[in-house]
Amino acid sequence: MEHGELLKVNITSYSSESYQEEMFLAKMARDGRLTIPKLTMEVLKLREEKNLTGAILEVTISPVGGSNNASPAESAEMKMLCKIKDIRKN
Repeated sequence: MEHGELLKVNITSYSSESYQEEMFLAKMARDGRLTIPKLTMEVLKLREEKNLTGAILEVTISPVGGSNNASPAESAEMKMLCKIKDIRKN
């Protein structure tokens, strides 16, 4: 994995009784960190009906697509990530 690469991230609470995952698209920062969107954390918090501060989360990371050639699906995902980035700036 390289920074700037589009990644699919699945996240669930480790002690979850619902066994439901939340999925979002992300790009890894240069220092190797990923940021979990606030909306995703709110959905998990509401589903688990508890505060997730200090909770252990199970995270699965996989690359979106597999080739260097950008497919139409990848370019649509890239456009969506750019829109989200613009919204966050404002």
